[in-house]
Amino acid sequence: MSIGRVGVPIGRRPVGQGWRVFLLLAAAFNFVVGLLAMLSPDAILDARLIGLLVFAFGVIYL
Repeated sequence: MSIGRVGVPIGRRPVGQGWRVFLLLAAAFNFVVGLLAMLSPDAILDARLIGLLVFAFGVIYL
C-alpha cells in the first residue's frame, strides 16, 4: 500500500470516497425530511420554512 496525497488512490479505493458517500446520504436525508416538513398538511408556516431550509442544505451537500 502506498502513501498518497488527497485524491490519489491508496490501495484500491481513492481517498475521500467515504466522504462522498456520506455527503450523498446526508443530502438524501435532508431532501426527504425537508419535503415531508414542507408538504405536511398540519405544518404551520414556521415549520414549512424550516423544512425549506433543511431541503436547501441537501442541495449544498451535493
